[in-house]
Amino acid sequence: IMFIEKQLLKDEEDEFISEDQLTAIRKSLIDMRDKVVAQKEPVDLCVESERNSDEADRAQEESTWMLAIRKRASDHDLLSDIEKALYKMKIGEYGYCERSGEPIEIARLLAYPTSRMTMEEQARREQEQQMQRGVNHRHL
Repeated sequence: IMFIEKQLLKDEEDEFISEDQLTAIRKSLIDMRDKVVAQKEPVDLCVESERNSDEADRAQEESTWMLAIRKRASDHDLLSDIEKALYKMKIGEYGYCERSGEPIEIARLLAYPTSRMTMEEQARREQEQQMQRGVNHRHL
């Protein structure tokens, strides 16, 4: 696997992303999607606690239920990101930053195939979000 990754990371002079790189990333995205779909567990939203349950049991059930809901939301977001990436591959727009239009680093795409921004733009976005949260907290 290391050899394949090193080969995929080699500098391509003629093109931003090679067909071999796209094929490897597409396979990775499909594997990610299959894994998320396979591990999906149904969340029973209508679980009735036993009438004899004590407060600690009910709190544990609620905590478990909330974790399951968060996991489902996270999985949904990941599946959405995977589908967006696969669609962008299909239309020839995969691998370009949504903010700057610049190519995203191949190493980043191989590590995080759902990446939508360059590292620099992602850092800028996170910094802007932190600043915005700071402004919102001051106005409370």
